[in-house]
Amino acid sequence: GREVEGQAAVALIGAVLPGVRIDAFHLAADALPESTDGAGWREALGAPDAPAAVIICPDPFSCPPERILRGLHRAWPDATVLGGMASGGEGPGSHYLFHDDSAYGGGVVGVALSGDVQVDAVVAQGCKPVGQPMFITAAERHILRQLDGLPATDVAQAVYTNLAPDDQALARKALFLGLVMEPERERYGPGDFLVRNLVGADPDV
Repeated sequence: GREVEGQAAVALIGAVLPGVRIDAFHLAADALPESTDGAGWREALGAPDAPAAVIICPDPFSCPPERILRGLHRAWPDATVLGGMASGGEGPGSHYLFHDDSAYGGGVVGVALSGDVQVDAVVAQGCKPVGQPMFITAAERHILRQLDGLPATDVAQAVYTNLAPDDQALARKALFLGLVMEPERERYGPGDFLVRNLVGADPDV
């Protein structure tokens, strides 16, 4: 519930997971398996045959995430794989990855969860705001009909028309909506919006 920027901090997660096995691992960048069938990855990680999820944190300067993701998919195609890149460093060796009582300057660390557990991955989108804040004045379930009393498609077209050419190109590929999470507030800023994608538009609906 508290965000820290520009200073040292630590984040901890505590959980009670009866019936769940947790296998932590570290792989050095030069120890990533070359196996194309997944067997090398299963052996290298020493994890169960079919974990429900694998959470990883690679060092971007030493470990290609695409290769790790491909290997994990070959090893356990039904497992949910999620995590994030170590960040903040400015070059090779500037990150530390911790596994048990050791610290490493590269590679990838992670945990495999197996047993009585189900993991659902949720992606939070980050966006640059465009247009003006508006009230939803008509909606039906997931269908947005009006914004500030105007048809939602008309509003979207007006916002698009007023964008710079570069932003118009982005909007054609990735246009999202930001919904305020605390409607009673009077002022909003970055982090106050829940971002959701638009599935489609129908001017006749």
